[in-house]
Amino acid sequence: MSSNEHQPDATVNTQQDQCPICQAPILPGEPTVDCTDCHSVYHTECWEYNGGCAQYGCSQCPPTEKFTDVEIPASYWGCEEKPCPSCNKTIQAAAIRCRFCGTIFDSAKPQDVNTFQSDTQLKKRIPQVRLQGIWLFVFSIISCTAPLAAIVGLFWYRSNRQVIAKLPAMYSAICKIALGIAWFQSLIMLLVVLLHSIFGS
Repeated sequence: MSSNEHQPDATVNTQQDQCPICQAPILPGEPTVDCTDCHSVYHTECWEYNGGCAQYGCSQCPPTEKFTDVEIPASYWGCEEKPCPSCNKTIQAAAIRCRFCGTIFDSAKPQDVNTFQSDTQLKKRIPQVRLQGIWLFVFSIISCTAPLAAIVGLFWYRSNRQVIAKLPAMYSAICKIALGIAWFQSLIMLLVVLLHSIFGS
């Protein structure tokens, strides 16, 4: 097999097609890529973003994520288009990436601007909350800091529940276990102090 075999062909579009990845029309004059196996036509930037073809079963599909017609709904609420919540330009309802501003969405479900901005702010807080959750676990297993971790950690957990919900399940479990350990150690310490005050004298 030669090194040039199965390489996509970069061309300039002369007729209007629809990109299978962003679901937006390919306008005349836009740079495109033709898949050498299934001959699907893509925006060049969409092909590069996806890492290959998006047609199910094609040998040019990337080894991990694959976008298929089954996975991407054709419309939402009977509409075939939606506004991008980031740049407000019109994109296909099934698009999970805006071809104008490059914003990537968690799903194809339409979002209003306020919801999108709220989700964006939550995502920005994920690294900080993840680190704080690890420190909460550390302080909860140290006896002298467990009472502080129990009280402060409970308020911290309540104020960051939305961000914690976006973390992998392992981190959410670590936070809950940390709070459990902290409160258990705190109650044991309180019990020891009470017993000592009663029977110590």
